[in-house]
Amino acid sequence: MTVNLRSAALVAAICALNMSPAHAQSASSLPPVHHFDKIEYLSGGIGQDESEAIKTEGKKWPLTMEFYQMDGQHAVYTANAKILVTDAMGRKVLTVTSDGPFMLAKLPAKKYSIEATMGGVAIKKTAILHPQHMTKVTFLWKQALTPK
Repeated sequence: MTVNLRSAALVAAICALNMSPAHAQSASSLPPVHHFDKIEYLSGGIGQDESEAIKTEGKKWPLTMEFYQMDGQHAVYTANAKILVTDAMGRKVLTVTSDGPFMLAKLPAKKYSIEATMGGVAIKKTAILHPQHMTKVTFLWKQALTPK
């Protein structure tokens, strides 16, 4: 019986060690979390590892924003969008520039207006965040733009 307990403990320890590097690799692929006032956000997605890490992490955040622009006939990821999030009273909640095609934000559950601007072209969307539910908002500029 003691041998079985030791064996079980050894197997559990080996499994934990084998799982840790994958988790650590995923966490290390994430860009850093930043703060704007009391709001946490992260932005990035340059490269496949970072993009996949953000997509996975996004399932834990209330708001995910994705940024695309047309390149000929295809939508491609873009970066450097200027983001302005305001609440229902018109107060600025978040104003930042995206570091990549993805931005995650931890905002309280309520209604927000989001304006994303690239190359002088603004796109406005509304997002209603709910507790325990992830909301994704996608921005697509229909012409090739360069950030201003």
